[in-house]
Amino acid sequence: MLADTPNIDDPTRGERFLPEGLPEETVQDGRRMALPIRRIGLEHEFFLVDRKVAPRDLADLFLRECRQAAQARGLDPHCFKAESVMGMVEITTPPTCGVGEMIAHYLDNLGLALEVASELDLTLYPLGTYPLPISPALRDDPSYALKATTRPGRRGSRTREGAQGRTWSCPPAPSGPM
Repeated sequence: MLADTPNIDDPTRGERFLPEGLPEETVQDGRRMALPIRRIGLEHEFFLVDRKVAPRDLADLFLRECRQAAQARGLDPHCFKAESVMGMVEITTPPTCGVGEMIAHYLDNLGLALEVASELDLTLYPLGTYPLPISPALRDDPSYALKATTRPGRRGSRTREGAQGRTWSCPPAPSGPM
């Protein structure tokens, strides 16, 4: 979150997200208790693809450009995150107390990401599983190497060498009408 972002953990009345008609305080066991503040957020993963819809391993460049643009516009640069493979990114929202505010943050962040993608001659492909056979470049991060060894038999048709030299293979996605 940006340094000038309001303190969302401060339990003031104006920041509470309470269903209509629910009292500010409730009585439990004869004592008055403040209700907890509820927050929501959104995460959306995208593959980076070129204009021919071929995956591109340009997440680091894309994220650097998004974060710089976000900072310049007063948006939260931490809402643009890396994923386990070099051709996938995640766009998030900061924690908010209402759906409308969350949607506004998401649309601002998505709009920025689409502009940056266009400048880099990329497109955002909004599916968590790429439908064609690929061999994605994994990030050099121990937690991602561990994930690669624990997820055999999933997601598309690809093989990948994981930690300790293990290779995993996934069956192709079904073809034809569903």
